[in-house]
Amino acid sequence: MTAIDAATLARTLRELGADAPVEGEELLDVALQRVVDACAGLFDVAGCGLMLADEQGHLQYVAATDAASAAMEDAQLRTGEGPCVDAFRQGETVTTDDAAGDPRWPGFADALSRATDSASVGSVGAVLGTPLRLRGAVVGSLDVHHAAPHAWRDDETAALVRFGRVAETLLDVGVQAHQSGRLAAQLDYAIGHRAPIERGVGYLMARDGLGQEEAFQRLRSAARAARRPIGDVARALTTSGRLPGEHR
Repeated sequence: MTAIDAATLARTLRELGADAPVEGEELLDVALQRVVDACAGLFDVAGCGLMLADEQGHLQYVAATDAASAAMEDAQLRTGEGPCVDAFRQGETVTTDDAAGDPRWPGFADALSRATDSASVGSVGAVLGTPLRLRGAVVGSLDVHHAAPHAWRDDETAALVRFGRVAETLLDVGVQAHQSGRLAAQLDYAIGHRAPIERGVGYLMARDGLGQEEAFQRLRSAARAARRPIGDVARALTTSGRLPGEHR
């Protein structure tokens, strides 16, 4: 991937800032689709996708440029693992040179192989996922992929991470300008509950000697069993020291 041409970047940012030909609920959806389209157009990648957290702390598919990106996101959502899921949970950029063969995510690799088996979907090789933050809280992830295995260079990673910061700014503007609608409400909830979730995960890691992933899954399972938002369960945990159903 070569350096981004300054004129191309400036034109892309102008296009992202232009008024969309829709209003209300659809406006934020259109803005997010513009973000992934612009990202794929700026960088030498096969596709780009974006996922955002819901009120249970789960990532949800929001936008993608192509069928392979959508299939990759779906495989991560169904298995609960993968580079973009890790980027969201850890708050750090995560890369893999070959997603299908990466031993960190065997379930995701298997689901991805099945999903991309069709010629109409296309292949997924190297993947990069970077977290998206709003007002200090991680609320989602932006991902790009190559169609074949690829060793990510430091300059590639840095450039894509910088684009993620641009996406955050545009997302924040969109949420502030359009407070009504499904996505705006979802993001507001995620912003308000992400910090308590992170504290709850940290509490379980320290209390029970768990890894981050296991602690998050335990917190999420407890919220699901209690039919309560994961943020509320996390707040109660750090106050009382117990998950729903636990006894001293």
